[in-house]
Amino acid sequence: MTTRRHLMRLVHAAAVMASSSAARAQAWPQRQLRIIVPYAPGGATDIVARVVGAALGAEFGQPVLIDNRSGGAGNIAMEQAAQAAPDGYTYVVSTVAQAVNMTLFRKIGYDLERGFAPVAFLSYYSFILVVNPDLPVKSFQDLVALARKRPLNYASSGTGSAPHIGTSLMCNLAGIEMTHVPYRGSGPAVADLISGACQLMFDSPPSVLPQIRAGRLRAIAVSGLERIPELPDVPTVAESGVPGFEILGWNGLLAPAGTPPDILAKMYDATQRALADPQVKERFEQAGARTRPMSREAFGAFLHSELAKWADAVRKSGAQVE
Repeated sequence: MTTRRHLMRLVHAAAVMASSSAARAQAWPQRQLRIIVPYAPGGATDIVARVVGAALGAEFGQPVLIDNRSGGAGNIAMEQAAQAAPDGYTYVVSTVAQAVNMTLFRKIGYDLERGFAPVAFLSYYSFILVVNPDLPVKSFQDLVALARKRPLNYASSGTGSAPHIGTSLMCNLAGIEMTHVPYRGSGPAVADLISGACQLMFDSPPSVLPQIRAGRLRAIAVSGLERIPELPDVPTVAESGVPGFEILGWNGLLAPAGTPPDILAKMYDATQRALADPQVKERFEQAGARTRPMSREAFGAFLHSELAKWADAVRKSGAQVE
């Protein structure tokens, strides 16, 4: 009897827990959601967050606040998100930069894997390798040949950024050397590239496509494994002599570790419906971004692979930030 009573109590407790979990999921959300963005308004990550946030707000019938917390190469926002209450009301849009930062910074106040729960992969894009039109190169092969004859320099949106580390990796794999010229953001880097103060750089489609179309910059390669629709005649670095080379910009939605799994599942489902919306896809494409269906488990595996890839690239580049 004692054993039977004990078993009945366990069954009752499990039923209560299941009922409580179902009730919580059904009631959520009851108030405003917050999505932290590690960068200032107007950039590609901010655009993605706002488009997805608007769709989620319409579905849940609750406001979604986009909270821009720029500074510290995105680390300030990530630290705040990691410390937020894991109650299903706070999220953060992570990017490839955070995967780089985990190795780039000697001291960092969060762990991209242990400090967060993956919610949904949102978007990705290829970086575009552009040169000043006065540089006598029209292809990636021309660039490699010129780099072996005379010194060249490349700009980036900042020391330790994905374009910086990615270009360093590309040079390593292609067997060439170039001097890095870091800037405080894409805007000034692109401006100096157009003026001729620097010679080439990788950057995101929103930053350089208008300049390419205006003839102020020349595109010679893209960083993904596939050509992009906006520049169908521009080959990938991989097909231009560096097999397997791929660096992508990406955005993913994370929640603080410990967020209830039932809420994460509901948020994932809502996000997938948003990403399938033709208007959302159109807005993404206008920013040079694409969606890619990915389960929560696959997104977690993707994060793990990105951390390993960028850790190796950072170590090979020799870059380090205190």
